[in-house]
Amino acid sequence: MIENGEAKEVVYNQNGNSDEVIANKEDILSAGAYGSPKVLMLSGVGNGDEFAVYNIPVQKHLPG
Repeated sequence: MIENGEAKEVVYNQNGNSDEVIANKEDILSAGAYGSPKVLMLSGVGNGDEFAVYNIPVQKHLPG
């Protein structure tokens, strides 16, 4: 979940259950060399021009 351009909480699904974690200081994304960019893109962070094809709302346009 992104508020005012900053990640504030993480919503995830595990074993069919949805849960959320609120960040007190910082968020660390660690999903590997291929997984981390994928998670960011699915969250709307990255090249916003590519998101329109998949109807993903742009949170932060970061081309390149």
